[in-house]
Amino acid sequence: MAADRRRFPRMALPGTVYVHDGQSMHAVTLVDIGLGGVAVLGEPKFRLGAAVRLVVKSGWLEIPLQARGIVVRTDYSQPAFAIQFTVTSVLFEAVLYRAAKAHGEPSWKWVAAS
Repeated sequence: MAADRRRFPRMALPGTVYVHDGQSMHAVTLVDIGLGGVAVLGEPKFRLGAAVRLVVKSGWLEIPLQARGIVVRTDYSQPAFAIQFTVTSVLFEAVLYRAAKAHGEPSWKWVAAS
């Protein structure tokens, strides 16, 4: 998804994302994250449209973040894939917001979960 089409800003974040589809789990490298989704480096082991659960771990985050999402893009040339969040929490958003502010992401604005 092109950056100009994204609904929420993204920030580069060092870390690992553990992705689980109910049958298998894979650890992949975090590229960037926003309130709407995450991009990762790692062989796409999940099909487009797959519903997944994920845990995001980074030294920049106060606690690991948990979410549910859908695989929306795969790129075997890098290899990489992207997940759009379908379920997060206000805590998820608050932790991500504080990490963005602490690491100089001034474009981030607080958006509470509805």
